[in-house]
Amino acid sequence: MERFIHNENLKLWRRQLQETTDPDKRAILENLIEEEEAREAELEATARPKRRGP
Repeated sequence: MERFIHNENLKLWRRQLQETTDPDKRAILENLIEEEEAREAELEATARPKRRGP
């Protein structure tokens, strides 16, 4: 579930970044994207190992 929210946040913020020309909003969105991308390694480290075969 956390991975889904992470991906949806990134999609939303990237779309908003493309649509806005306000420098303050752009700075906020760029910061949010940067922070969320930094969390990606953390999500990978805590991901459950996938089961292999029986």
